[in-house]
Amino acid sequence: MKIKPSQRNFKLFLTLFFFLCTNISFEADFINQEIHPGILRKLHNICNPSLDLAYATKADKTEWIGAWPHGPINTIAMKDNLLYAGAGGAIEIWDIHNFKNPSKINRVITQGIVMDLRIYKNFLYASSGSAGIYIYNLSEPETPKLSAIIDSDDWTSSIFLEDIYLYQCDSQAGVNIFDITKPSEPKKIKSLTFNQSVNDVILDRDSMYVATDKGLIILKKLNDFRFRYISKSFHGEIKDLAILNRRLYLSVSSEGFYIVDMENVNKPVILFRDKDADTAENIHIRNDRLYLSAGEEGLFIYNAANPVKPEIIHHLALGDVEQSLTKQNVLYVASDENGIFSFDVSDPHNPIKVKQFGECGEITNLLMHYPYAYITSTLGQLFILDISKLEKIKLVANCLFYDPITKIERTSLNTALITTVQSPTDIYNISKIESPTLVSLSDVGDLDHLAYNDKYVFMLCDSTDFHILSNPQASLPEHISTTQIFGAKKMAVHNNSAYILTRQNELFYLDVSNPDRTQTPQSLNYKNVIDIATHKGYLHVITADNTYKILDLRQPYNPHEIRSMADLQITNFAFNNDLVFLSTNEKEIHVYKIIKPRKMIKISEYKLTKKADSISILKNYALITTAGKGISVIDISHPASLKQISFFENASIKNISLHSNYAFMIKANSGFSVLDLTNPSKIETIQTIDTEYPVVNISLYNQYAYVRSMKKELYKIDLTKPCQLNKKLHYDGYPIQATDHPEKPIFHINGKIFFGIGRKLYATDAANTELNIGQSDHIYTLPDEIKQIYAQLINDHVNFYIANEDAGLQILRKPLKP
Repeated sequence: MKIKPSQRNFKLFLTLFFFLCTNISFEADFINQEIHPGILRKLHNICNPSLDLAYATKADKTEWIGAWPHGPINTIAMKDNLLYAGAGGAIEIWDIHNFKNPSKINRVITQGIVMDLRIYKNFLYASSGSAGIYIYNLSEPETPKLSAIIDSDDWTSSIFLEDIYLYQCDSQAGVNIFDITKPSEPKKIKSLTFNQSVNDVILDRDSMYVATDKGLIILKKLNDFRFRYISKSFHGEIKDLAILNRRLYLSVSSEGFYIVDMENVNKPVILFRDKDADTAENIHIRNDRLYLSAGEEGLFIYNAANPVKPEIIHHLALGDVEQSLTKQNVLYVASDENGIFSFDVSDPHNPIKVKQFGECGEITNLLMHYPYAYITSTLGQLFILDISKLEKIKLVANCLFYDPITKIERTSLNTALITTVQSPTDIYNISKIESPTLVSLSDVGDLDHLAYNDKYVFMLCDSTDFHILSNPQASLPEHISTTQIFGAKKMAVHNNSAYILTRQNELFYLDVSNPDRTQTPQSLNYKNVIDIATHKGYLHVITADNTYKILDLRQPYNPHEIRSMADLQITNFAFNNDLVFLSTNEKEIHVYKIIKPRKMIKISEYKLTKKADSISILKNYALITTAGKGISVIDISHPASLKQISFFENASIKNISLHSNYAFMIKANSGFSVLDLTNPSKIETIQTIDTEYPVVNISLYNQYAYVRSMKKELYKIDLTKPCQLNKKLHYDGYPIQATDHPEKPIFHINGKIFFGIGRKLYATDAANTELNIGQSDHIYTLPDEIKQIYAQLINDHVNFYIANEDAGLQILRKPLKP
């Protein structure tokens, strides 16, 4: 695989990394920032979690400072030769004069997610979720100027314009009507409320059609903006609707797509219904052509000349399609996964793809290695920025890979490990930061196991290949050779020898003293091997029949067996200096001194009550777990006389995680228990919580443990008061969202906890064990779901950096208490 430096000049949002690591205040004009439009899913924790924050009072103002916009392209609008695209928390402006080569000329930042764009006369109206409606003056269409903002009571999803009136769909609040005779000073003249969530509204002649989550409401418009209820129909969520020549086109969730004759609004006549087209999210009509945006199913083009029997003439699979528009014979399609597409539809039966632009791949990694910042995306882009000067962020390299990038790690000053979907272990030389070069194979596969000696790095990849790289201490290891060993799963390295165990339980040997020389793996005469390890010049082996062998490696190509134990039926081994602990099928633990493995000295033998599955050694104790049975605690302070001091019986045990004097035990089906190990002779259950879903993660942060279930339930444990364990952290049944970094689901600053529920940011005292909303301050409402929170103390205020699901990075500032 090769990389191609792109010519696109993105000034990416990783300015964040600089001021997260420094104590400087930052003010910026966000209007002309040009940012990579990916969905911000996670932020690396690179700030100090132990800040001393003097928390502000509830009366203090929290202000929105700015945002780095990221997110899907939800909506597009056109004026003359310009295309306006709502991309997350921003409006991108593209010059489409040459539709074969569109160019981005500007970006305007909004405070929320851009859900709908409408252009009327010389103004652009943008619905921006919780931020309301932004009204821009287009006297200079390439540089829109903000004229006014209409607030949202809940969530503005769409806009309808009629002459000098604007209709705002404000979700739970209903429909608000504004007089926009003077767009810079909109005046509310009417509010219509409904007991259901409003998605859209359109007017036709004297009729108003209101799309809700429970059906279609039809109203008759009277004088002085009075309305009379006519009827309600189509009992399902109305996803979109359009009207032309008294024909209503609408998509109803679980019902399908309809064409309805509305000549008599009191008696609508259904002309056509397609039950299978229930995923349509946007309807666009141009002449006799009907364009149906059907989300993940793509875009369907109909010939609707006969409304009773429209005919599908083409289907475009373009990812998650949100909206389409046409200009002359060019079709523009907005996809929240793949950006914007343009098609030549001179022949609608055979659309020709012209260009893809405005890509919005999901951000997969953020990495800062000062003075450079790195960002990767699912579109296979790697951006490297020089952030040494905050006021002049420089794009150093913009590389395009052929596959989505899933991971990037700095392995040394001059090397980076870049993982793509097809090439999971590519190593790149980044000593010349402008042009990273590949130094390893591009098709090595998944990294299964890694080891090294003082000369080389060894990698087992994709259960097939054994790779050798140069000196592991060098700043730039170079790929030297590859040897195929099918089914490789584990390796052990000693000096110039590598021993590889395959999934077929066969053991191979490779001489790595001269890795430039082509090697042929040598099969050793050891079959049915299930585990291997090297320890002080010897290879320790367990076979499928539970025989334990020790091999002398002085003749590495022909290891000599010096010890074999077939009678013990060994299942596991673990080393501790000169001791080896062996667990057996016979429910025993054997301890041997292995200073001289040929003459292993048996130290002790201990009979267990249950067969051991695993052994964890902590201080002077061995905790032996048995799935479905429990935990045995063995005192190993005197290896010659092992002594079980307790057994904790639990039939549902799956796994344990140790912390200080506590063990967090994950149960097999669902739930978890907290065990007190202060007195190992008497393990006590502090408490047990039965979760609705299986526990997948236990994470520790400062004095707290967070337990996360499969369905994002979150439980919190104060390790200083484990007997006062909290209940599930939620509000009105809405669980606190787990994040991409489960160890940081909530941000702590000295006795205060900042947490997000839905779109709202709260703060409360750490002493509130249940995060009671009634005892918490509502600080701010964000444009979208809060995924992650960080904070930075700067002089007399604190900055919050909040990752929104689709709105990118939001920056808030709260003054400190005087």
